[in-house]
Amino acid sequence: MSWLDWLRKRPTPEPATSNDERIVRAPTDEELDHDIDDFVSRGQEQAAIEALRNVVVARGIADPARMLHLAELLCGRLEHATARPFLEQLTRAPAQRERALLLLAEQAERAGELERARATWERLLAYDVDQARARSAVERLRPARQAGTLPDVAPAALGRRYKLLGELGRGASGTVYRAEDSMVQREVALKILHPSARGAGGTTAARLRAWQEARISATLRHPGAAAIFDLDEERQLISMELCQGGSLRERLIAGPLRLADALRALAQLVDVLAAAHAIGIVHGDVKPANLLLRQTAETILDDDLVLCDFGVARLSDDTAPAIEQRATRGTLVYMAPEQRLGTLAPAADVYAAGVVAIELLGGHDALGAAVGDRAALLRGDLSHDATLPGPVATALGARAPALQALLTALLARDPAQRPTAADAAARALGLVL
Repeated sequence: MSWLDWLRKRPTPEPATSNDERIVRAPTDEELDHDIDDFVSRGQEQAAIEALRNVVVARGIADPARMLHLAELLCGRLEHATARPFLEQLTRAPAQRERALLLLAEQAERAGELERARATWERLLAYDVDQARARSAVERLRPARQAGTLPDVAPAALGRRYKLLGELGRGASGTVYRAEDSMVQREVALKILHPSARGAGGTTAARLRAWQEARISATLRHPGAAAIFDLDEERQLISMELCQGGSLRERLIAGPLRLADALRALAQLVDVLAAAHAIGIVHGDVKPANLLLRQTAETILDDDLVLCDFGVARLSDDTAPAIEQRATRGTLVYMAPEQRLGTLAPAADVYAAGVVAIELLGGHDALGAAVGDRAALLRGDLSHDATLPGPVATALGARAPALQALLTALLARDPAQRPTAADAAARALGLVL
């Protein structure tokens, strides 16, 4: 009897006797996945959907990977109403959340429910502010009154102190603008909370999260942390240091850094993380997009790298539930295994620094290219062996084993096997050319 017959007919085994024992065996997960793939490849999607539906009904969110597979098959057949409840459940599953939100947003747009679509795209941006499709969709669906490079903000809301010069970036809680601070005659990065994030009486979660981020950023006094100049809760403005060199992510898209610059950037990153950890701050979302450069020069200079965006970070006096809620809001490819499960501690930042180091040496998405299966990497099924690119190993010569050992330690699956950020900083500084 095939597993599909078993799922459909669900036969009841006859009572066992001393002479005759009838056993019906359920298929293993490997058999299930193999046969579902076989059905899909032969165009028998309805059979695959029936099998997956039985499994999902039995297991629920305990089997999010197969629930997502079922939802994707249903979406492919335009059965969006049937898929939606499964996708809503999957928004609570860390490894499947972003894909589920993307499908829900696309469904809402196709149905003409543009406000729901925009809200869903913004939820996706809250988990990965670099999600290109989400950023584009939010911009496209923004109401006409919010369109343009500058916000629809009354002069009184800005006061006489700031003059907006242009938009730098947009996130889930607010937009950052290049602005002139007339009080001290300098340009700054000015964050203005979105109207939807301000909330009636200023009590929304997004607003509280934005001010928590500002409070944490202001607590960290280090050359590698963006300076906070002014917090104006009444006008919902946060004035920060303006970094002219753009993000490290933008730099890496053009290719890996030169070896000396890569080592210098790694040393600066783990040094600022060490300073943060020393006062009880865990960043939680270390990635190239959250690392800015003060200068536009081709060479990475001392104190050039700036860690920003503490929206996922926590202080040591946070409550445990808040920590667990924020822990899984990082960006998957940079998330340590334990962070995916809800544990946010300094070792998670160290792991993320290891992923960033691989990209410094190998270019944007070097980790995904190295393991050869980005989807599995995002699910947390694969890890990198920290092998150095050939040119890097050749240039380092006798120091290559020391760098590879450092990368291997940073990327250890067991957080107890990773060095502290302070230890990593000392080892990285020893490698700087």
